[in-house]
Amino acid sequence: MSIEGTLSQVCQAFRIPGEIVEYRALTSGNINSTYYVMCQDGQEKKDYLVQCVNAYVFKNPERVMHNIELVTEHIKKKLEVLNDLGVAKFSMKDNKIFVNKN
Repeated sequence: MSIEGTLSQVCQAFRIPGEIVEYRALTSGNINSTYYVMCQDGQEKKDYLVQCVNAYVFKNPERVMHNIELVTEHIKKKLEVLNDLGVAKFSMKDNKIFVNKN
């Protein structure tokens, strides 16, 4: 299968809407294969990073993904605590974190 076909399958698996209109390999990494992908859904274009975990280095990629989920949830809870304390106001939109200092 071509790399574009593989990237399309990955985007579908992660429910990324639209069609791939551009992609390229990012070659600065040493362990995993990483790709920049631009998808277009109607008039909207969004950029994504798609990474293939090196199964030789990471023997259990499912656990890697589970750990990423745990860390993400931990950070989210910490941000909620900071919001509640009034230290700063954090909000998320389109998977981007915004900080408004009080």
